[in-house]
Parts: sequence; structure tokens; C-alpha cells
Amino acid sequence: MKYDVLLCTYNGEKYIVEQLKSIIEQTVKPHKVFIGDDQSSDRTVEFAKAFLESTDVKFEIEVNQSRLGYANNFMNQAKKVTSEIAFFCDQDDIWLKNKAEIILHAFADKPKTELLFTNAQLVNDGLEHLTHTLWQVLGVNDESTKLTYQDTFLKRNIVTGATMAVRRERLLTCLNTPNASPHDYWLASVCAMKSTISFLPDCLILYRQHSNNVLGANKRGIKEKLKSLLNRDTLKTRRKNNITRLNILKQAIEDNLVDKDSFCKELKYL
Repeated sequence: MKYDVLLCTYNGEKYIVEQLKSIIEQTVKPHKVFIGDDQSSDRTVEFAKAFLESTDVKFEIEVNQSRLGYANNFMNQAKKVTSEIAFFCDQDDIWLKNKAEIILHAFADKPKTELLFTNAQLVNDGLEHLTHTLWQVLGVNDESTKLTYQDTFLKRNIVTGATMAVRRERLLTCLNTPNASPHDYWLASVCAMKSTISFLPDCLILYRQHSNNVLGANKRGIKEKLKSLLNRDTLKTRRKNNITRLNILKQAIEDNLVDKDSFCKELKYL
């Protein structure tokens, strides 16, 4: 089973080579790496190109003509996938060497699974382990991993894109990301609606936490950022999340990904 890697970058020169090295050193190497750069002003593209040219892995780097934002950047690259499985990847994490092998085996064992996600070990800038895993911070437990749309994804997103892999056949039906919706929430919601989503509890990446990444894009310390992730129950956040959920449902119905009559009743949860 072949897989491609979708890696989106923006001013990531500090970590991009380290991340690419962890991908190239997988026990099962990728068929191709697709990089979408969202107009970096540093040497990210130069460093990525130089490193990949020193390997035997196929790659393609596209510098966007205008800023797309992370969700549209990922989905712009997603349309290029040719392998059966697509792995989503951030620019500043580290893959454990057997990540791809474990996930590919899971897909082979679960032929009906279209999207699979995992846990991750949170680390600091220097890759030192923090006290929590990603799932602990997000409050993912046995109840939330039932993965039904009504019980889980209609309330919040528990899938982090950097841990996610998707079958190409499903991915290509979901390129039209709803307005202002994260790509991982969109893809996970569709697969949850169709009962084709699975998970592995393994921590298969080192998920780096620092001042420039998307999870906590500010200058607060690690403890403050983790605390803010846990404290989501504000009026503004609830309103924004409700709009996101409505956009996802609307898009899924318009694109004929779900049956309208079956899911209109779910609006009562919002």
C-alpha cells in the first residue's frame, strides 16, 4: 500500500529539515511528498528543496500565488494525491520511525476505514516530553472515541490533522472545504457521518509546542497554552463552533456526502 505526504509550510525554516528527515527515515517510505508553501518570507522552500533533492523520494513543491491559509493550503495539495493513502503533516513535528507502517497496517486491517487518526506526544521546542499527551489535553477518552457524529463531532473536533491519514477515494470527494472550517474537522466529520472513521491510541508523532505553531500561536508559555485549550467554554467560542458545525453540515449535504433528511434532525444539538 503506497502513501503520499501532504505537508504545508509557512516560515518553517527552523524545523522543516528535521521533520522531512523523520519522514524520509520511515520504515515504509512515502511514494511522494507534496509541499504547499503559503508564501514564506524565510528560507523554508530552499531548505526543503535542498534536503529532498538529496533523497530518492519523489517530491513536488508549490509556492502559492497568494496566501491560502492552512486549511485551503492543505486541500490545494490534496487534489494531487495519487497513492491510496494520504498522510497530513505539519512542518515542525517529528514522526516516529514506524508511524507510516503502523497506520498502513491499520488501514489494511480495516478496509472500511476511510480516515484514521492517532494520539501524539506533546514536546517543547527542544523535543523534551511535556507531561500530557495531545489526547489528554483535548479530553479524548473512551467515550469520545465512539466516533459517532451525533455524540462526538457535532459537539467538537477531536481529530488533529498532523496525526491524520485519509484514503484518496474519500479525500477527493471532500476538496470543497466549508468556509472557515478546519480541514481536519471537515474530513473527520464527513467520515464520522458515514461511520468510516477509526483511531489508534498510539503516540506516533512528537507534536511540538512553541510560539509559532497553530496550536498556540502566541507568546504565552506552554502551561498557559495548555490551560487555554482546556478552557473552551466561552460564549464567543461556542458561537464560532456552532457556525463551523453548520457550515460542515451544509457543505456535506450540498455535496451529496450525506442524506439531507437523515441529518437535518441533528441541528437540534447546535
